Amino acid sequence: MSRVPRLGLVAFFALAALASISAAQAQNSLSGTPSQEQTVPAPSPSPDEAAPSEATVPSVGGIDTGSLAGEGVENFDSDTVIGADGTLSVRETITVRATGDQIRHGIFRDFPTDYRDRHGLRVRVRFDVENVTRDGNPEPYELDSISNGTEVKIGSADTIIDPGIHTYVISYKTNRQIGFFEGYDELYWNATGNGWRFTIAHATATIHLPPGASIIQSSFYTGEQGEAGHDATETRLDDHTIRYTSTRALSPGEGLTVAVGFTKGVVMPPSSAEVTRNYLLDNAATGMALIGLVVLALYFGFAWWTHGRDPTRGTIVPLFAPPKDLSASAVRFIYRMGYDRKAFAAALIAMAVKGYLTIAESGGVYTLKRTGKSEDECGLATGERAVAKALFAGGNEITLKNSNHTAVQSSIAALQKGLRNEDEGVYFNTNRGWFWGGFAIII
Repeated sequence: MSRVPRLGLVAFFALAALASISAAQAQNSLSGTPSQEQTVPAPSPSPDEAAPSEATVPSVGGIDTGSLAGEGVENFDSDTVIGADGTLSVRETITVRATGDQIRHGIFRDFPTDYRDRHGLRVRVRFDVENVTRDGNPEPYELDSISNGTEVKIGSADTIIDPGIHTYVISYKTNRQIGFFEGYDELYWNATGNGWRFTIAHATATIHLPPGASIIQSSFYTGEQGEAGHDATETRLDDHTIRYTSTRALSPGEGLTVAVGFTKGVVMPPSSAEVTRNYLLDNAATGMALIGLVVLALYFGFAWWTHGRDPTRGTIVPLFAPPKDLSASAVRFIYRMGYDRKAFAAALIAMAVKGYLTIAESGGVYTLKRTGKSEDECGLATGERAVAKALFAGGNEITLKNSNHTAVQSSIAALQKGLRNEDEGVYFNTNRGWFWGGFAIII
């Protein structure tokens, strides 16, 4: 008789749950110091499976002081150039007013690179910072990994900036931001993000199409995430350049999002090989989890088939006494395929039946007393002999109470050891080794 541990099934389903873990929603933020973080809810993804979520554009934010007389964003200007390969070259100019309240060392930016497309598949976009300046001078920055992307920490903890107006310029590249639709291609771009804790006094977003592309359609939205306000204007500077300008200050939590549809075919869509490669790279963790799940299923299936199945049952004959050469505690141990308290009780009762000891009860307290017969005279089994030796090591009588717990626990441990040595592996196998093999597959 044998069995595969039930914990193997627990591990099986735990790994299945891991395979369905969703990527964290993209979030954007700005703080006055590089050590702070302000999170922003991510908007819904683009309708096209190749187009990223609105949340793939970084945002800036801070602490609402209610007026630009205090700390705030005087101007946010986004200038985006679309390359023929779909790469975006972005230059964002952020002018802030610092008073030394929250903006003391610099700002930081969270750029979400991981999100889910409309089919629920994970997408990871490129984000490469090329240059960061403050007031025209190079500014130190660090890139840290966060749960859903990259955090750009701008400024130095050793430097406190002067109160007043400061202009930060951040240049970076990103890809996989273009949506490919029937009849046109589109850039759907949250130019400012919606994570502002400061009021944005003025915002502009300029989009440059690649050579050969013309604007087919355009739209813009202002307000909080999910809103479709039109507090902006659009100006077509030429057939392939368009600029959007806010017509009011954007309150904390509001932003400017633009959508530009242009001539199809100018930006080459990814090939089938590139789509496959990107899918495999983006979903490598999920793929590995699924592979691990399959391997784990095969492993435990093989373990059950070769070691977990019970042998074919033969003719069942009722017995009215323990099988020959098996004590009552051994029968219990084999039946349960493990030790429990009833095995110890069975051993004590069997020892009393064989005349080795007597059991007396008074006031709910049990006393065990030797009769004077030897283990050989009473025919005690190996496990019972181990119990007798531990119980009566200090005399011929013992009361089962807390003061004697050391002797009682010693006798229980001796019985467990004796039953395991005599019967486990002979009448049944627990197959613990197979469980640890499955555990190794999981980790």
